[in-house]
Amino acid sequence: MSARELTTLLEGGAFFEGPRWRDGRWWVSDFYRRLVMTVAPDGSDATVMSVEQQPSGLGWMPDGSLLVVSMKDHRILRRGPAGEVSVHADLTEHCAGHLNDMVVDRQGRAYVGEFGFDLMGFADPAPGKLMRVDPDGAVSVLDDDVMFPNGSVITPDDGTLIVGETAAARYTAFTLAEDGSVSERRVWAQVAPAPALGPLAETLPQLRFGPDGCTLDGFADAFRRFEANRKPRTSRIQLGTRQNKWMRTAPDTETDWLYGYDAWSVPLD
Repeated sequence: MSARELTTLLEGGAFFEGPRWRDGRWWVSDFYRRLVMTVAPDGSDATVMSVEQQPSGLGWMPDGSLLVVSMKDHRILRRGPAGEVSVHADLTEHCAGHLNDMVVDRQGRAYVGEFGFDLMGFADPAPGKLMRVDPDGAVSVLDDDVMFPNGSVITPDDGTLIVGETAAARYTAFTLAEDGSVSERRVWAQVAPAPALGPLAETLPQLRFGPDGCTLDGFADAFRRFEANRKPRTSRIQLGTRQNKWMRTAPDTETDWLYGYDAWSVPLD
């Protein structure tokens, strides 16, 4: 793959997460400043809303309402077109760890994962849940055996949900039905061996690839960031072959900003 020039768009963030492109600008959560922001192509930024319990995944309802994951209190917030904010869904009863990344389909159904264990408290790793939140706020658990569900995408035909399992070094696919139910769980790409579960201090060193955020390019390939052992990369998994193409980020990059770019407009070779 030929070299690509990376341009800094914005500096000063604490930890950017879940970038989305919409209405000619980036929308992004900043974990530790507890903000959801927009960033224009010229680098100018604006605050959309504050999320005291730490924002993460973003998505939109058909009416233009913004959905935002509030991680620590396990809620999805809804910011209406006029700026009013309400609780869209409370997933506390289903969460053993922080609520995490999310993707929203064309009907306004949100697919969201939770850590599965208290990562910040250094608990031993355990499977997490993948959940669906319907437009009326009703919550359904789709799968309770997902190893740290993270960055997720829905294919352009609306037929497949692909979920990154950070703690298992893989992407897992589900067939999506018109009613939002899932079936036919399968490994979409096992990029590195999945570590054996045990104490956190023993499991983490085994993790050679920890997928985080991702997007799809024009060929429905998946881009994702290699996060294990603090070596950020952006890479491409090709459909069919599952081959990787790696793009090195700046050596001190510590955020998710890169892998959220508009891959549909990037020429690939």
